[in-house]
Amino acid sequence: MKSESGFIYCDLRKLKVEIHKKNWQQLMIVFIIICSLVERILIGIGMPTFIIYIIDLLDCILLLELIRKRGWKKFSIFILLYTILIILGSLIALPNYLLWGGTPLFTIIELRNIIRFPVFFISCTFFLKESNIEYIYKILTYVFYINFFVILYQYFTF
Repeated sequence: MKSESGFIYCDLRKLKVEIHKKNWQQLMIVFIIICSLVERILIGIGMPTFIIYIIDLLDCILLLELIRKRGWKKFSIFILLYTILIILGSLIALPNYLLWGGTPLFTIIELRNIIRFPVFFISCTFFLKESNIEYIYKILTYVFYINFFVILYQYFTF
C-alpha cells in the first residue's frame, strides 16, 4: 500500500517512510495538528503543561516563513479586517478591563490565542496543496473513528 501526500511518502509493504526536506512547512503543519490532538492526553499522563506552547513556537516559525516568502500579501485584506476587529474589540473592552480583573499576563495569553489561529489558517492555505489537505483529512477521519470508540469506553466505564 503506497501513500503519497507530497511531503511524506509511505510504502507500508517495505516499511519505508521518506520525508521531503523542501516541504518542511507542510510537515510542520501536520505536526501542529498532531500536537493539538494529543497535547491534553500527554498533560494528563504527567507531561509538563508547557508543552502546549510548542504549537505557538511552531506557529511563530511558520509566521516568519510566511513573512520571508511574502505569503501574507495574498491575505492582506483578511489581515487588515482582522486587525480592525481586534482593535475595535480592545477599545470596547478597555473601559471594563480593570473591573473584570484584567492583568497584563492574561492580556498576553489572550492575544496569543487570538493571533495563532489566523496564522495557522494562512499558513495552511499558503503552504498546503490540495493533495496535502486530502491526506490530512483522511488521517483525521481515522482519528475521529478511533476517538469515537474511546469516548464510548469512557462513557460506560467512568
